[in-house]
Amino acid sequence: MKRILLIRLDKIGDLICSMPVDQVSFLEGWDKHWVIAKGLGFVPENADPQRKFLELKKRRRQGISAKTQSLLA
Repeated sequence: MKRILLIRLDKIGDLICSMPVDQVSFLEGWDKHWVIAKGLGFVPENADPQRKFLELKKRRRQGISAKTQSLLA
């Protein structure tokens, strides 16, 4: 299965406006996973459809690479 990692580490409005991009027809059947800013998990949890996500602190850049690579492995 093909995978895509969508990263949005900014504000809630930008995340909400970006979420529909994972519903485009050419991504149908893909495993989609979002990386979002810590504290915004309620957005993908309550979206329709519900999204898979990982919350990260914006200021803590160490460990981001390892966590995101594990999602794509």
